Amino acid sequence: MTGKIAPIQKQFGNSMNTIDQQLSKNGYYRFPGTTQTFLPYKELSGKYRTGLDPTASYLDKMPKDQKDAEVERITEDKKRLEDALGVPGILNPTSLFWNFAASPELLKQKFGTDLKISPVKLGNNEQYFDTSNVMNEITFNWIKVHPGIAPSLEQYKQGAVPADVKYYVVDDEAENKQTYSRKKEINKATVEFDGLSPTKRKQIARLMGLPVTESTTEEVAYNLMDSLLKETEFKSGSFKGLAPVKLFMDLIKTDDSRLKVKDLVKQAITHSIYRFGQGGKLMEGTLTVAQTEDDMVKFLLDEKNQVDLIALEQKLKNKKIDKS
Repeated sequence: MTGKIAPIQKQFGNSMNTIDQQLSKNGYYRFPGTTQTFLPYKELSGKYRTGLDPTASYLDKMPKDQKDAEVERITEDKKRLEDALGVPGILNPTSLFWNFAASPELLKQKFGTDLKISPVKLGNNEQYFDTSNVMNEITFNWIKVHPGIAPSLEQYKQGAVPADVKYYVVDDEAENKQTYSRKKEINKATVEFDGLSPTKRKQIARLMGLPVTESTTEEVAYNLMDSLLKETEFKSGSFKGLAPVKLFMDLIKTDDSRLKVKDLVKQAITHSIYRFGQGGKLMEGTLTVAQTEDDMVKFLLDEKNQVDLIALEQKLKNKKIDKS
């Protein structure tokens, strides 16, 4: 079995020209020849985060069934690895074994062996750990739970780890399942999109931030949406970080009347009938018309305010005529 840690390929916009952007463009994650060094992480409690501690606090963040399975795995692996080293207790989370600064003489005196952990240096390439070797397996256990390493690429994308984390634990089986699941979602969304009317396609495209107007051809609108649905996440804008497929599936579940009003409000903002004021308030000129964009949608959906809805439709129509 082989464990693997890989650098995270980060996405950059075009608005800035940073060193990280330049490195990324040339296929690097950091300056060539440089590395980031990792040692077992020591908690404030004084315990080391070893990946072999069934009482570790990070396990409490897992769902119960996942935690139970991991505790069972850890308990079995810890005993097996200690048996292989011939030193019971050497892998306890407060053991001197995890202290890189401990001298070989002290370790020999304490455990009868001068085996000790080694630093892990990560650079621009994937790092492999042949876990058929006992020390490599121990190393992979502590490096994969280090707070400077994302437990998976998915968790990094979801924002479950700090944005400055540069490496993640590669689980090929899990990533294959995630890719399979994502492709199924995209295929399902594409089928749903194919079944929409041209009008609804454009409404949803605009609500997803695409530059689609009434004069946009059906072919252009379709191609824009098809490309967007295949993206992993929005790279910028108010939906940054969100999966386009998820937003799309939420929108097609929206009632047609609500979808129409949401689209009208979005267009009114695009055509500068409304603008955002301080605190996200929606303004028309100097007048605050709603506290938020969603509040404006609710207001216009109310039957008592249909005159305002008709007035907005007319204002939008006039704006479009003026620009034509």
